[in-house]
Amino acid sequence: MPRPKAEKGNSGIRRFREKNPEWQELRNKAFERSKNYKKNLRICIVCQKDLEQTRGRNARYCEKCLKNRMKEYYKNNKKKIYVRVRTWRKNNPEKLKEYQRKYYEKRFKGDDENG
Repeated sequence: MPRPKAEKGNSGIRRFREKNPEWQELRNKAFERSKNYKKNLRICIVCQKDLEQTRGRNARYCEKCLKNRMKEYYKNNKKKIYVRVRTWRKNNPEKLKEYQRKYYEKRFKGDDENG
């Protein structure tokens, strides 16, 4: 018996609508996101706050959520980060020494002048 031919047109969309009765709500949410994008209103994907003051143009998190995310990442990947830092320090002693010198000058140079 031959297989019936698929309907041309929006058959994929029709199946999606049949499986997801809340498709109209999903469509409205997508429309709102696109409207916000067009207005250049960016919101944090965690707490839904406006991203007016962020570090990067393509930021997805507010400062508070980003800080929490970085803490969580460090907690879960402590060993990996430790190995990466140790390897970099071993392979780049000149750069490390330069960073340490700049840090020392910035941090303690003012203390010498004040006595």
